[in-house]
Amino acid sequence: MAFYECLSDSCERQLWSKLPAIVFVAIIIVFSLPIPLPRFLSNFFAIIKSPFLPTLTLDEAEELQRQFNETNTSPSQSENRTVQKVIEKAPKWRTGLFWFLAFIEVGGWLVVAILKTIHATRLSTSDIRLYLPFLAAATWVYALVRVIHTPPLTPPFDLFILTIFHLLGRVLTLGGQLYTNQTIGTKLPSKNILVAEGVDLGIITIFLTLIMFLPLNVPSADVDPAKIVSLIV
Repeated sequence: MAFYECLSDSCERQLWSKLPAIVFVAIIIVFSLPIPLPRFLSNFFAIIKSPFLPTLTLDEAEELQRQFNETNTSPSQSENRTVQKVIEKAPKWRTGLFWFLAFIEVGGWLVVAILKTIHATRLSTSDIRLYLPFLAAATWVYALVRVIHTPPLTPPFDLFILTIFHLLGRVLTLGGQLYTNQTIGTKLPSKNILVAEGVDLGIITIFLTLIMFLPLNVPSADVDPAKIVSLIV
């Protein structure tokens, strides 16, 4: 019953369509701050942060293994060795597309936030939901900074979850509008709003598709595909 109430109330839809992504980014930022914590809390936060920490790519791991094999050094001596091979970088077009999509989302949400603020000022109203578009823009600012600072070579776990939250939020908004229109006869938003929501859904879908099609670099180039087939069979 609560789900149907959420669909039928536009204010509830506005809140729950944006809140998960906002909370998720806030948690990532808080966990990234160098704040001294008790040992048990540090261990707990370390478990939560572990999927989001940067790791070696497959190329880097293979190169370190080759260097270890060539020099025949002990693991303790090779820990501080640097990767000498030029590692493949993320294609500029893909990084640029990530950047462009995130930038459009930031700009779009800021425009929505400004328009809502102007409208609320004229009506002399104030509501906490007025700040949701600003916070939604902030989540895309995180995505924008993330792809610029560390262009993804493999699927980034944090951006994947963030995009899923945005996708579910947009589906909740559109689904709620269609649900109330078909059940209680509520009018659909204006054509411009529907177009903007459709564009937002398209951008989110493209962003998520790019993440899902990033190479996993599996299996390793050092593995003979014929041996994998023979082992499976």
